Amino acid sequence: MSGPGDDRVPPPPPPSRSAPPPPAAAGQPPPPPPSTGGGGYGGGAATAGAGAGTRGACGDFQRGTCTRGDQCRYSHIGGPSEPARGGGGSEYGRPGGGGRAPPPAAQPVSDDWQCDGCGNSNFNWRKSCKRCGAQKSKAVKDAEQKTAAGWLHVGLRDTSNRIFVKGFDPSTTTESDLNELFSGIGIIARVRQKFGFPDQWPHAVKIYKDNATGANKDEAVIKYDDPMAAQSAPGFYDGHVLNGKTLSVTIATSREDRE
Repeated sequence: MSGPGDDRVPPPPPPSRSAPPPPAAAGQPPPPPPSTGGGGYGGGAATAGAGAGTRGACGDFQRGTCTRGDQCRYSHIGGPSEPARGGGGSEYGRPGGGGRAPPPAAQPVSDDWQCDGCGNSNFNWRKSCKRCGAQKSKAVKDAEQKTAAGWLHVGLRDTSNRIFVKGFDPSTTTESDLNELFSGIGIIARVRQKFGFPDQWPHAVKIYKDNATGANKDEAVIKYDDPMAAQSAPGFYDGHVLNGKTLSVTIATSREDRE
């Protein structure tokens, strides 16, 4: 026996996706190609490259090192951002080609200095050797000064930042007068003090005194912050007239250098 619902007609089967599109009529544009990325002419852009629209852009392809071609599951849209390095190797020369050399590792810097007398290693802040009491050698002091100055010593054969001034009138010329004159080409250094602010410390301008009488002599030493200014001072001020006296300006040398 048949019930009332047996007369229903089953629905037609869904059309196959692999079926070819119907031919276009005469005078009409061809139908758009099938696409799974949005349909129509505007939604099929994901098919422009291998692996388009799957899992994002292929990093190897952007570096020009992808060898999977159309089998790659990532997008190959666009060209490589830069040429390949080393024939398929990674950026820093790991296996796969002669890539760029890795950056050098930072070397530890030691501030210790070695005593020339006993060979003991001392901290940088020590002015004398802890074992034998010997003072820092001139070579150690010059190396510390060069390290502290950095680029200020580049291109200088003499790295001294002190000048020797002679020939002024000691009765009318003061240290303030010399500081005002010679600060025209550079900053005069300050003498470090235990108290007060750095801008309140006295300038490194010293007029020598006669040991017998205590009166000022016509000789002075001035220290600059910048060695380049000290090297330029003789060219600017040698022969300059101050209070009616002609100055003689040279690079200051220590007693060890003069000997």
